[in-house]
Amino acid sequence: MSDNMPFEIQVEIIKRLPLKSLVQFQTVSKTWKSMIDDVDYIARRGRAIIWNPSIRKAFALDVPNVAYVKTYGTVLGFGVCHETTNPKIVKITYIENWSNMESISCIPYQVEVFTLSVGVWRLPYGNLPRKTIQFNELHEGVGVAIDAINHRITTTVHGHLLIGLKHKSMIVSFDMTSEKFREIYLPDILECVSVGDLELYKLNEYLVVLERMTIVWIMEDGVSKSFTKLYFVDPISYFVRKFRKTGEPVISENNVDGRSTLAVYEHDTKHVSNLGINEVSCVLFVCTYIESLLLFDQISSMLYLTLGFKKCGIYKGG
Repeated sequence: MSDNMPFEIQVEIIKRLPLKSLVQFQTVSKTWKSMIDDVDYIARRGRAIIWNPSIRKAFALDVPNVAYVKTYGTVLGFGVCHETTNPKIVKITYIENWSNMESISCIPYQVEVFTLSVGVWRLPYGNLPRKTIQFNELHEGVGVAIDAINHRITTTVHGHLLIGLKHKSMIVSFDMTSEKFREIYLPDILECVSVGDLELYKLNEYLVVLERMTIVWIMEDGVSKSFTKLYFVDPISYFVRKFRKTGEPVISENNVDGRSTLAVYEHDTKHVSNLGINEVSCVLFVCTYIESLLLFDQISSMLYLTLGFKKCGIYKGG
């Protein structure tokens, strides 16, 4: 590239190149190799799958500029717009390594929205999250959607690198209709809990926080800090996966013979009811869905599973 071209523009060009080209261009010069190796915001393309289990249809789409380097990360959120009933995906590229803040010259966030009916990525209409909010790509997959609003457990960072950064756990939501972000604050007792010890779930149309896999909190009326403790889950050898409409958690038990079993935990009696779903040497996951004709008019894409899942079953429970 020309030495007269600003470095920031060179970075923007490089991060849009396919991975194969990046590998080839590392041999052009030491400058190019250094830029490709060390630039904070090189990205790659990924793929997202929208799947409707009701009609057994899936639609695959390319996700551009997926950050995979040490300073930045990328998370996705899914929901349906209230006004148009169009499915949307929000992509948030965020600062993951705050120790590199001094060397970051570009904007701290990049937010893009994909609308299925239009088929292109674009900037959102609304606001951006505060730059001190840190997302976690391992949390909640594509987020928890309630009433066309996508929610995620996040961390807000404050303080200074020289004297130490402080973290508080919180929830950030994205409205798929207005395309605006909102902050939801946890009770004082929860905001001090590490984000790795908090999980977000949906119970009917309520937001539920699971603390350290044992304490269930439910949010009341969508108001910050208005969480009520529901009950304790007795942790022995299982993990909470989802909640039934009646409030009982669906759990996966890890048995001594290597089998994983799905069951329902009745919190009043602490009784465990086996659902009859058992697998050997694998991890069981549970996803909720609403029966609809979403994707009915779409051409179904080929769905490639690369994580070694043997099969996908649909359990219709209460």
